[in-house]
Amino acid sequence: MSTTATVTDHQPLEVVTRTRQTEARTAMALVSGLCAAGVPVRDITLVARDVDRYEEFLLRGARRYELTVAVWTPLKLDETVPNQLAQSLCTILATPATIPVTTLCRPLRLGWIPPDNAVSNSDMWPLSDRTVSALRREYDGHTNSLAGWQADTDTAGLKAQTASAFETYLQWLCQCTHAPSPAAIGETLLPVLERYERMVLPQQQGTVGVSQLGETVRGLQRTQALVRRTAKTYGQRLDDGRYDQSWEVVAKLLTAYTETVPGRRENPTAHAVDVMAANDTWALETPYVLALGLVDGEWPRPPESVFPTPARDALRRTNTASTQQLRPRAGWTERRDKDQFLDTLGAATERCILFRHTEDREGVERHPSVFLAECEPSRVDESHRRQLVSDGETLPVALSQAGHTEATTDE
Repeated sequence: MSTTATVTDHQPLEVVTRTRQTEARTAMALVSGLCAAGVPVRDITLVARDVDRYEEFLLRGARRYELTVAVWTPLKLDETVPNQLAQSLCTILATPATIPVTTLCRPLRLGWIPPDNAVSNSDMWPLSDRTVSALRREYDGHTNSLAGWQADTDTAGLKAQTASAFETYLQWLCQCTHAPSPAAIGETLLPVLERYERMVLPQQQGTVGVSQLGETVRGLQRTQALVRRTAKTYGQRLDDGRYDQSWEVVAKLLTAYTETVPGRRENPTAHAVDVMAANDTWALETPYVLALGLVDGEWPRPPESVFPTPARDALRRTNTASTQQLRPRAGWTERRDKDQFLDTLGAATERCILFRHTEDREGVERHPSVFLAECEPSRVDESHRRQLVSDGETLPVALSQAGHTEATTDE
């Protein structure tokens, strides 16, 4: 029997499989089919509510269809050296009246390098951990103002090179404006990060692991971008009269941006298909989004609670004064999961394909996500799915037809 379904430009498609493993394999077959049809791999993104449950199966599917997968991971930006370097300088400039030696030496330990015209002996930069430790021991327990450190510090107990380097560093700090304009933020911090990229990163190649080096590069790029964003926001708030010029405000803005940046994939490559968690899709825009795991209990996920499910259900059905205090709060709802689902749908500029499986590994039935009923997807015929998995090229009719205006299925 033949049936015809009308499909709008952005109507989602639904792909149903029996197991999670087959679901992941079908998703990678669809990536392969889209690429075979001329869609660049960079225009395809896979999204899962819980990436860990799918990663192994996706990697297997990728090998079968000769694809490369790049799994996005949350970037702990505040743990990367470039970000710590920028923030440590902001901390010093924000509190120039009272600076302990440990705070003062932190940028040096993180790889601060003076401007080229201030370097008398480039071979000693960045300072070694041993040199920075010698500085900390020499002034252990000391606290002073920034001007006091420069004027009062006795360097007689230091080696000549170490004393010269310390004096160069203090002079640079004292030359920084203490009531920065928006332009001064970039002029102060970006050259430091550029010198780190040019002189420190090359020394790390071959001495640290590839993943660690990759994370440092990611941290550098994100910190450079956030310094520019911080300067822009800082300028807007100065214009609005909300803040006075101060490094303390800059430090707070940079910290806030650092803590709210979404994840980034571990090993960026233009030839890999991105796999990301649903909470990273809020800023995503890409032609094709393949969303995995649209089953009840996973997307949405049951809220964690000390109350068992029957108890929560009973509380919802009652309306006494005593139970109102125990009723589920917003944390018990699926609001967050729904927001992430809507972000996932909205990220696709061409088509969003929704995947689900019907059984868990023990053969227990998995019900469809309640979100599916709200978006009314058009289901891909099982025979078309099997053909796609078999050859990795034959797309379902709804995707292969130009313009995605009609889908014809045969049963």
